[in-house]
Amino acid sequence: MNPLIFALVGAVISAAIGGFLGVLYATVGIGGTGVWGAIGALVASMFFTPIISAIALFICAGILHFLVALVVKPANAGFEATFRVVSYSNVVQLVGWVPVLGPLVATVASIVLSVIGVREVHETTTGKAALVVLIPAAVGVLIALLLIALVGAVLLFALQ
Repeated sequence: MNPLIFALVGAVISAAIGGFLGVLYATVGIGGTGVWGAIGALVASMFFTPIISAIALFICAGILHFLVALVVKPANAGFEATFRVVSYSNVVQLVGWVPVLGPLVATVASIVLSVIGVREVHETTTGKAALVVLIPAAVGVLIALLLIALVGAVLLFALQ
């Protein structure tokens, strides 16, 4: 329960900071939603962030643990250990709200922390731990690139 609470507190703090910045930007005229739209987004994010984050944590931990079982074949550490790694490595969300570099720094730091965590809790090599963590990351990048290509194709055909 402690890793889940830790991850959810970090997610809510990050969402609150991002939401307050959105309201601040809207008050000075940056952004297209207006002040009331930004306030609405802040309220909605405070409600939905814990729910979506909890679901995402369990799904990510399940995927990671499946890969751990395939690649590492752990003898003694179970799903709970993998869930702890995923939960604690999400502390990097606290810098995700920083414009431009925040998401990049958070992504790289999360990958590094996850590799170290998988290596330690499942008592494996850094190479195997990196493989376990980087497979979902590579699939995510591939899906993002495919979506970008799809949107680009739709826009190209719409403009013709």
